[in-house]
Amino acid sequence: MKNVTSWGTAATANALSWFHIDDDGFATCVSVQAGMKWWVLARKKDRNPRADEMGSISTFFRWTVEDIDGQVWELEAVLLDPTVALYMRGCTPHLVVGLAHTITHGRHFYATCGIRRSMFGLVHTFVMGYGITNTFHDDGTRSLIRQMMGLWYRHYIIRSGFASELLSPRWIHEHVPDMLTIDGLLDVIAVGCVLEFTTALSRSRY
Repeated sequence: MKNVTSWGTAATANALSWFHIDDDGFATCVSVQAGMKWWVLARKKDRNPRADEMGSISTFFRWTVEDIDGQVWELEAVLLDPTVALYMRGCTPHLVVGLAHTITHGRHFYATCGIRRSMFGLVHTFVMGYGITNTFHDDGTRSLIRQMMGLWYRHYIIRSGFASELLSPRWIHEHVPDMLTIDGLLDVIAVGCVLEFTTALSRSRY
């Protein structure tokens, strides 16, 4: 798993990585060790505040990496140099341009606070393949999702977590979705659906 979740790149000035999302819905942390890059993030305009913009099968309808529709997407550029670390949530379309010869170190991870969006990203990259991502990871990444669900099961079932949710400050359980809320329940359901359909969502099966 280390070769999947930890990576590095060396690129020349003006090197370009077209718009894509990271495979398997991974969130990303990236830090430039030398040089500079523009990291351009895309998000949907006119978003519904009660729905994740990536949760619809129509999200990438008419998606073309070379011609992003400015009527649909808004862009934000972040200048990365050795003083900056960027944390990017899963399923975020992004483009990268090198301003100088650059060495970059990055890590992929799943975060509870954005796990539902990551599950949407996993499905999008499985269905659209290289039309939406620039690399494929092996199916071993699913073990990270199983471990998260195992943590949540231990909290809620083995340790009677529903009772402790009512008695403990929320920060004590930051890595566990609050299933007493709609958002927390939907997070657990999203992960459960991906695990239930792991075989169908495995590229090695096709």
